[in-house]
Amino acid sequence: MYIRNEKHTQGMLPWSDKLLKIILPHLKLVFSILFLTFFLSSFAKTTTLFEGKVSNYSLKPIYLYICEKDSIILHDSIITDKTGNFIFNRKSGGSFGSMYKLTLERNQFFYLIDDGNLTKITTTFLADAFYNIATDSLKVIQSEENRQFYKFQQLQQLLNTADYWLIQMMRLYPLPDPFHPKIEEEYFKRNNDFKDFIQTELELRPDNYSTKIASAFYRPELPDWKEPDTDRNLIFRKHYFDYFNPADSFYLKTNILPEKIEGWLSLFYDKTLMQSVQESIFMQALDTFLIHTKSNSETHKFVLNHILQKVNQEHLDQAFLYLYDKHLTVEENSCEPESDQFKWARDKASILKNVQTGKTAPDFTIQETTLHNISSKYILLVFWATWCPHCTQALPEIIEKTSKFSTTTLTKVAVSLDNEKSKWEAFIKANNMSSWRNISELKGWNGEISRNYNVYATPTLFLLDKDKKIIAKPEIHELGSLLKSFDYK
Repeated sequence: MYIRNEKHTQGMLPWSDKLLKIILPHLKLVFSILFLTFFLSSFAKTTTLFEGKVSNYSLKPIYLYICEKDSIILHDSIITDKTGNFIFNRKSGGSFGSMYKLTLERNQFFYLIDDGNLTKITTTFLADAFYNIATDSLKVIQSEENRQFYKFQQLQQLLNTADYWLIQMMRLYPLPDPFHPKIEEEYFKRNNDFKDFIQTELELRPDNYSTKIASAFYRPELPDWKEPDTDRNLIFRKHYFDYFNPADSFYLKTNILPEKIEGWLSLFYDKTLMQSVQESIFMQALDTFLIHTKSNSETHKFVLNHILQKVNQEHLDQAFLYLYDKHLTVEENSCEPESDQFKWARDKASILKNVQTGKTAPDFTIQETTLHNISSKYILLVFWATWCPHCTQALPEIIEKTSKFSTTTLTKVAVSLDNEKSKWEAFIKANNMSSWRNISELKGWNGEISRNYNVYATPTLFLLDKDKKIIAKPEIHELGSLLKSFDYK
């Protein structure tokens, strides 16, 4: 035995021992690979995000969109099998708590939440121009989270119908009418059912994603339906944020925040108010919403950007500047880098501030006409275009109201946003505008001057004094009264 061991030490091993010596050092790696393969195989079974069956939808596409902030982004797509079955596996880009929109043909769709577990559903496809059959027929087979989320959607749909139709029916039907109590009973039942559902969810599942969504739409106080809508809205406004915290990061994984912003503004709308008064009320309302997001920097930035985009698109310039100055302006000497997210807003604010009443009008040189070289007591800038029917109707009126003034008193500059030189020149000749200074970059809306003057509609007028300061941005009907105080000579 000693000799054999001696031989072993000299490398004289039988072939089986040599094989073991080769394999043994690698066994750990082999077992690691086998374990990893088994683990991944097991894990793969849990990576299915959504699966289900859509009746009447054989070999048809389903598109999976992920809801994020104010966007709905295409995330994945598949074709159902012959029986309408489908499976969506997890992909990068989503996370637990994300809301998804699954869209079928003919604008049929339904929403689901990623609760971290497999969600199974069944639904039916039926093309309908008035009803979303895919949502109405949805059944959640697996996922308590989505089961509650779908129940919320059903109750919300019933409540929306009550708010839109039943309340109007109660106001139209005479109180003595025997049908009136039935309408009123159904109205209160729907509100109470929604209230009971929310309170139960808040008690049993307060941290569930579905509970956060549902509570965002909960109205704890129900005003008397007989009160005017303006008075009812006061109560809704008072309790709007009782159960809805817009600073919660969860809402960034949904498309709820834009809807809640719109809902908040709708409580302040009054069609009897003048536009300037309504704009002032809106900007205060939006400021209040922004204040409720201050505790979460990411949410606050998103909501601010969304609101600024909204008021910019609706040309609420005073609201834009108010919200910009209060929530975005970086103090002088600040070393905070400018965020690309808000660069557009800073550029827009700079333009708006340059064309406010009392500001010196932006200079320009177009076709040998330089604004600041014009010597006149007053200058009227008229932005117009031959393709604008309002302009071609309004220009004769503007010409008539300004014809009595000399060029030393009132110099008229017509800034055309035309693209075609021939049409522009023909209109000038046909409408006796030879005494005007007629200029155009011939770039339509892509010209620099319209951007610098924040011109978004035609005709747009600016009235300047001799120092080129903006003294008014009048409407056509206001022009006559403004010119009455001017000397003709």
